[in-house]
Order: sequence, then structure tokens, then C-alpha cells
Amino acid sequence: MRDTVWLIASFLILLLLLLLLTQSSSSSPQPGSTQLTGLNKITLNTDGQFIDTRGFIKLFRGFNSVQKSFPWYSQQVLNITQMKMFQNWGINTIRLQVMWSGVYPHQSTINTTYLDQIEKIVNLFAQYNIYVILDMHQDALSSRYGTYDGIPLWLIDQFKRPSHALQYPWPYKQAPNCEMCNYLTYECSNAAQQLYDNVSNSWSHWGDFWEVIAERFRHTTNVLGYELINEPPPGNYYTNPLRGLSGKSIMR
Repeated sequence: MRDTVWLIASFLILLLLLLLLTQSSSSSPQPGSTQLTGLNKITLNTDGQFIDTRGFIKLFRGFNSVQKSFPWYSQQVLNITQMKMFQNWGINTIRLQVMWSGVYPHQSTINTTYLDQIEKIVNLFAQYNIYVILDMHQDALSSRYGTYDGIPLWLIDQFKRPSHALQYPWPYKQAPNCEMCNYLTYECSNAAQQLYDNVSNSWSHWGDFWEVIAERFRHTTNVLGYELINEPPPGNYYTNPLRGLSGKSIMR
């Protein structure tokens, strides 16, 4: 009789453990599973640390997603297999390019199709527990200076060009085949200075771009923040070399 009671008790304990394990497995996120609920909004505490809604400190791991040509987003970020792979790797943030030229291909024209696509990508990231930093990307500003149109051509073409002798690619004799070397050209640095000096009302145009982005994503909880401009050039350090020094204000 005692053996029978012990056997029944052991069976019930084993059954209870199995039920607990099953419940824990079904309620916990599994690697590679799609989470359809919105992510917790991230804020900063008084120590400048990222925290979630429970007050837990969040650490972010991830990478850039940048395509330096039309349509201004990578098709890879729409690949579900890759999304699952990123989640399995523990990737929880992506710095996603959002192009000024993509949003405003013309001065007074907003490309809502492009905005819809960026929103689709951001929402897809949320399904895989990935937060997003929206990055207005540029490298050496413009295709006029050997790269691509991080700053829209319609604005660049409103800036005053330097004298012929100082025009792109000076001081090089020909366009450099190194992308970052274009920053060293006089005309690129001069255009950056005009951007900062609000030539052709550039601040308002820049602000219009970010207003559109902020309005579109203001309720999107997996957007961590906005990067106003990637790798801001120091301005025209030919006319004022101090602009090239770390810590000097680019607005001076």
C-alpha cells in the first residue's frame, strides 16, 4: 500500500513539473520567434542610462543598415530569414538610414511612399524585438562632391559655389577614389559651412525633414531616437582651421 501511495505521489509531482515547464516555455520568448506585441518604450534615468518601463537598464547590440543609393534602404532588412537570424544572435538594435533626399526628392515634395517603406521596416524590426535609431545618413554631402546625395541636390545647388580654381575636386587634380577623401575638398567643406550658416534657409529645410520623421514615428515605441546627421563635417576649415579641431563649435 505504501509503495502504491509513493508511486502515485511521484507521478503527480512529475506531472506538476511538466506542466510548470510547459507553461514557462509557452510564456517566454523563444529565439527566432516573432513577437507581435509592441516593444517597451525606452527612456533615460538620471544617470543617463537607458531603462525600460520596469526600470531595468537596457544594453543594446547591433549594426548599421545603410544603402547609399536609390531606393535608400537595403532589401536585406525585409528578409524574414535574416530577421530571425538577427534575433537568434541577440541583435536588439539597428541604426537605420532615413534619407533626406528620400523624404524630400524635391524642395516642396514629400515622398510618402518612401516614408511608408521606412515605417514598414521599423515595424518589422519591432516584431523581432529590435529597436531602431533613425539616422540621416550622409558622406561628403552630395554626388556633386564624389559620393551620393545625403543632402538633397536641390539644396546643394542653391549654395554659392567657390571660384573656379577652388571648385571640386581641388586640392586634388582629379576626383579621389577614396570616399572619405572627398571631405578634404574645398567645395565640400564650403558647402558644409553654408549648411551650418543657414544659407538658402537650409536650417528650415533640415527642420522640415526632421519634423516629418518625428511626426511619423512619435508613437513608435521601438524608435530609440534620431541622429540629426551622420558624421557632421566640421565646416570650412580652409577659411578657419579651428573648425577642424575637436570640441570646437561647427556653428562658429
